[in-house]
Amino acid sequence: MRQKIGSETNGSINLGDLKSGANGDISQKVEDWYEGLPAGRQALVRGIAGRLDGRPDTIIHYKLDKQIKYRWNMTIGGEVGINKRLQFRAEVGFLGRKQLIAGFNYRFGLFPAWKDDTPGKKPDITPLRSQTQADSTSKVLQ
Repeated sequence: MRQKIGSETNGSINLGDLKSGANGDISQKVEDWYEGLPAGRQALVRGIAGRLDGRPDTIIHYKLDKQIKYRWNMTIGGEVGINKRLQFRAEVGFLGRKQLIAGFNYRFGLFPAWKDDTPGKKPDITPLRSQTQADSTSKVLQ
């Protein structure tokens, strides 16, 4: 089975809005990162940060092209009729993506049952009746 999702995301975010994240304060993480840099790189980062000081909030524009990691995978499945009204269906996907789809199907019987269509026989679309109904109808017609 092959899947293709054409999903492109465009947006922008104000750098000032990133002060805290789900895992704590981002500014603390930036400071920890900065302290871990060698002295030469710290000077470079200080120079860049000095140029940005005093400017209005920086806006980061982004564009993402999201794709499925594995476009193809193998699926195998089947359906089993448990009785006249209840069926079970399952499908398993593998080779790259793993998935399982399962379900039950119940037929409520809202429509009458139809006579059997055997091959070569012209289908009869007359609804089935019980034997006693058929006998009493034929007696009335005679």
